[in-house]
Amino acid sequence: TKSFSLEDIFFVPQVISLSSGTYKENLSLLINHEINEKSIKSIFEDLRIIHLYERLIVNNEKIGSSIEFSGISGGELKRIFLSFCFLSKRKIIILDEIFSGIDNQSSEIICEIFNSLRKTKLILIVAHEKFKSLEVDYEFTLRKDL
Repeated sequence: TKSFSLEDIFFVPQVISLSSGTYKENLSLLINHEINEKSIKSIFEDLRIIHLYERLIVNNEKIGSSIEFSGISGGELKRIFLSFCFLSKRKIIILDEIFSGIDNQSSEIICEIFNSLRKTKLILIVAHEKFKSLEVDYEFTLRKDL
């Protein structure tokens, strides 16, 4: 039996909210260890948001308000937040409606990433819809009978 603490958990909310600061400033609010730019670039490549690397990392553009998000889709925003999750190296990931409000391509990218992580992390996904490409070990369906 393994024991876990709150420090082992990373929660990804349905509605992403970031501080009005740079990517690195937001990252430092969520992660208490040093992250090098090579690791960030690798995660951006895996999440297929490498096209945002120059804006967010090299140029340190601020993120955190709808005005500042211009040109960033909902799927890209969720993948930016997921990059924090993956860089945190936490063992348990809880995701609330991660597929809500994003296109199929972004959903497939996210499924692919989770499929590759499922052997090393405990991933709990709360979702209203199923994705055939998402590999799961256990699936629970909650319903309220009328």
